[in-house]
Amino acid sequence: MNVQAQSRDRLPLPTGNLLAIALLAEAALSFLSLGVQPPAASWGGMLARAYNYIELAPEQMYAPGFAILVTALAFNALGESMRVALDPTMKRR
Repeated sequence: MNVQAQSRDRLPLPTGNLLAIALLAEAALSFLSLGVQPPAASWGGMLARAYNYIELAPEQMYAPGFAILVTALAFNALGESMRVALDPTMKRR
């Protein structure tokens, strides 16, 4: 058994899922004002500021919310494709 196959057995590489979880955690903490502070840009902070004006301009929440959604889905897709490509137990087609 070669070294590359052994490392694939030991490292399942949940990288994409971890990145998505980290993104959502950062956005949630920033939304609660516990994460990145206001001079720095954060999608959670943008959502928090837009939440104050939800009755006047609800469209301000669309851009950061959609950016969080698309980025989290992209990281999940990346993790799934890495798992399919590197998992030795999956049959290659």
